[in-house]
Amino acid sequence: MYSDEIRDSLLKDNFDFSNVIERLINNFYEEIVTEQSQQILSVAFNDALTQEELNSYLASWDIEENTAHKAMLIAYAMKLHPELVFPKDMQPRLTGLLKFYRFQNLRLISHFTKVCKALNQKQIFPMILKGGAMKFLRPELSRVMGDIDILVHQEEYAAAGEIARELGYFFEEKKEMHAIDLHLSAEDESGILDIHRWLDLNAEYDHKFTDTFFTRAKLQKVFGADVYVPRAEDIVFVALVNMSKNLTRKTSMNGILYTLFDCKYLLQKNADFDWNIVINNAKATHTEMHIYFAINFINKIIPSLLPAQLFEHNNIVACFEDYCYKLMYYRFYLEGIRTTCRQIKIGKALTSVKVMGQYLKYKPKYVLLKSIRNNVWAIKKFFKLRLR
Repeated sequence: MYSDEIRDSLLKDNFDFSNVIERLINNFYEEIVTEQSQQILSVAFNDALTQEELNSYLASWDIEENTAHKAMLIAYAMKLHPELVFPKDMQPRLTGLLKFYRFQNLRLISHFTKVCKALNQKQIFPMILKGGAMKFLRPELSRVMGDIDILVHQEEYAAAGEIARELGYFFEEKKEMHAIDLHLSAEDESGILDIHRWLDLNAEYDHKFTDTFFTRAKLQKVFGADVYVPRAEDIVFVALVNMSKNLTRKTSMNGILYTLFDCKYLLQKNADFDWNIVINNAKATHTEMHIYFAINFINKIIPSLLPAQLFEHNNIVACFEDYCYKLMYYRFYLEGIRTTCRQIKIGKALTSVKVMGQYLKYKPKYVLLKSIRNNVWAIKKFFKLRLR
């Protein structure tokens, strides 16, 4: 959807990027935030919510017609507003939902503790990230988590993987991977713990940058293990970049709306929150556009929640333009031929004239297209020749 909208905007506006950001945000908003979701968020984010307002909303809200993720937002509102009275037939079900996810959280935490204690014994002290970090900071709130993410220094990554393997966990390992995803068995696809050596920020950056998180973090006892807890600014930075990444890749869509709760909590809880850290992180990782886009999307849902003006400068449109070209190039041209080439095995090509014909047809083209995937100037020239 993201790539389609970019392409349509380019062709419709003759490569004018002046209103692409607003158009994309509106498109995503209409796709993800239904009228019901917006009403739920408006209730959940209303710090001055009254009993009358709650009754008015719940009169037309049916828990049976909502997913667990949406029902959790109402459960959060119930947890955050103990002074308000929820319907008797609804309250135990919302409480049950919170208890269910609390149990799921405890299951993940038990594996986190087991692995991190083993890492500590080898003098490896990881950093807890994302939802796991927020669960530690807000233990009273259950979270919808598929796994818990930790970060280790790159030189500790191999050792951390070996320790996890010795504990009986299974994972797939490839040289280009930024993390290993631990499983209980080779057949089990459900995640438990992700061990990162660097973060996938959907941008090219020096992966040693993540070491700076450790310099600002505090070593604390987290769920029974000695683990670094990142600063609030670094948590917000990762959350915003992940939101932008998930929007572009259309993954983890259910978690996007929960990012709003995390950002609001961290800003309210930290009076000395330093946005300069977020800005410097974005500059160092070339993710200013990602942050700017995520902030504008959040403010579309909850107006003025985050300070978009801090990221508004003359270069932002140019950064966004370059990003759009690269994303569109990957989505419409490189990804398709890459998938085709992966299906053509060189072994079969050597024994089949037909397969060899396909190999010679697609492989040279793929090598050429791949060679310019990070060259924005070349990509722009490619599109002007291809689309006009």
